[in-house]
Amino acid sequence: SGIPPARVVQLGATPRIRAPSGGVLLGANPEAEGLDDAERSRYLRLGALIDAERHVNHFEMKEMLSDTQLEGEEVARIFHPNTRYSVVFVPNELQMHLAAPDDSGRQGTFAVFEFEPDVLDDDPESGADS
Repeated sequence: SGIPPARVVQLGATPRIRAPSGGVLLGANPEAEGLDDAERSRYLRLGALIDAERHVNHFEMKEMLSDTQLEGEEVARIFHPNTRYSVVFVPNELQMHLAAPDDSGRQGTFAVFEFEPDVLDDDPESGADS
């Protein structure tokens, strides 16, 4: 299809490269060793929200990433005081949507970054280097 597969590089004592599971690629595997209880809780909650909405568009995904469920300790929430960025990739539109916390500590407005498609030159007579 020409579109490279999405992957997450999970850094730690042993770096791991993860592929999507069931069409979803979370920032961390909730079953991975080395996650603390709050991290595990965040990713399990996000996975549960996504599973409940099997056809999730990027608008719904942004809402899920801003979730601040009231139960549990604050850092166990999907969006919490230590969140640096929320990122949603929209591959069919070649976009990345990124939000940082605003001055009040809530999820800020998503900025949209557009990617240029790779153009493959199949014409060997064009003089392009291979």
